[in-house]
Amino acid sequence: MYLSENDLWNNVNDNVKIGFKYFKDGRKNPKLLYNKIWSIDDFIKNSGTLQRIVFEKHGEIRLSYKKEKEKTFLDYIEGGLEIQLSIAVDFTASNLDREIDLHGINSNNSEYERAIHLVGTILEKYDSDDHIPIYGFGGIFYGNSTVSHNFLLTSDESSHATGISRAIDIYKHSLQNVNLSGPTNFSPIIQTISNNLKKLVSMQKNVYAILLIITDGIISDLNNTIEAIMNATTYPLSIIIVGVGNANFSNMTLLADELLSRKWDDNLHPRDIVHFVRINDFIRDKINVDLPRAVLKEIPGQIMEYMKFHNIEPKRLKKPDIYNELFSSSPPPYISENNS
Repeated sequence: MYLSENDLWNNVNDNVKIGFKYFKDGRKNPKLLYNKIWSIDDFIKNSGTLQRIVFEKHGEIRLSYKKEKEKTFLDYIEGGLEIQLSIAVDFTASNLDREIDLHGINSNNSEYERAIHLVGTILEKYDSDDHIPIYGFGGIFYGNSTVSHNFLLTSDESSHATGISRAIDIYKHSLQNVNLSGPTNFSPIIQTISNNLKKLVSMQKNVYAILLIITDGIISDLNNTIEAIMNATTYPLSIIIVGVGNANFSNMTLLADELLSRKWDDNLHPRDIVHFVRINDFIRDKINVDLPRAVLKEIPGQIMEYMKFHNIEPKRLKKPDIYNELFSSSPPPYISENNS
């Protein structure tokens, strides 16, 4: 049996009573065999040694205390954890009207392109194979007659973008092939990513996924999205929602509140996997540094929570040089075509 310091002392440097009782044939009123007060100092003094407690006619108990290094996020990264980035872009009609052109269809100044660049350039450092699927939702893709909420922007269903620069090219090209429509449904794309992860988990792949959703406003399928997120906590997944434009994003806060208030099934792990960031909350001349930092700040903790809950140890591999750069640099300044 393994117990941590937190299990015994609950973060308080105090004494703990250790006792052993003998139950004979399941009877009540067990016989007390051992009862002693131990402090954390008692364990530390005897670190690395085995304490034998012998009971006449009842065998023995062996106690040992070992100081172990706490696992860190970088331990998993250095152990070859593959971060898989996916991007989902909002193609609902609210992105284009008389005063708004967030996709830059008429103005050649796309807020979505800017968001993909700013956030994606940082996230792609984690992605070891550089294969980034980029999806659309809320639009009608070329050749279809109905709205879809999880269509790949590449013409080949099996192909991915190779790096963020290519992802931006694919996104820009897709603007010629997608009719803006609606509503703004998040649940289908979350379910798609969850299903993909279910297969990878069953194959014991060393992966963790990040879904980047870029949107301009209110979620239409809030209840279904909440259910999809609750189910997604079972899988190695974090969801980053980036808001563009000046719409009302109040239900992004409601989303977090609703997740906290819902009753969770026993087979689900109630962990926080969603983080929302609104681009216009950042000062423009500092956005190249401040936005990526805000987007990434919760990812390491979310990964560690998943690993600890599922008792997944980091693998021991040679440390890749690229991971020395994580969190140490910001993306190059974004320059739109009309400013170049």
